[in-house]
Amino acid sequence: DGRVFRHLVDYPLGDDRRNPMSQAQIEDKFRDCASFSKKALPAADIERIIERVRGLENVADVREILELV
Repeated sequence: DGRVFRHLVDYPLGDDRRNPMSQAQIEDKFRDCASFSKKALPAADIERIIERVRGLENVADVREILELV
């Protein structure tokens, strides 16, 4: 019908300092991105990856995470 809609966002979601994503948003984004991977990742593996990354300081060997991918 010819209408034009505009919306200016000064600081998009994910702008590190001005509009950071919450941990939950980052995890949801990872879940969404993982769903588009060439090799389908089982939901359980996606959750294991998230859990390992949450406790990354306790992971002895990052291969433990990479093997899930």
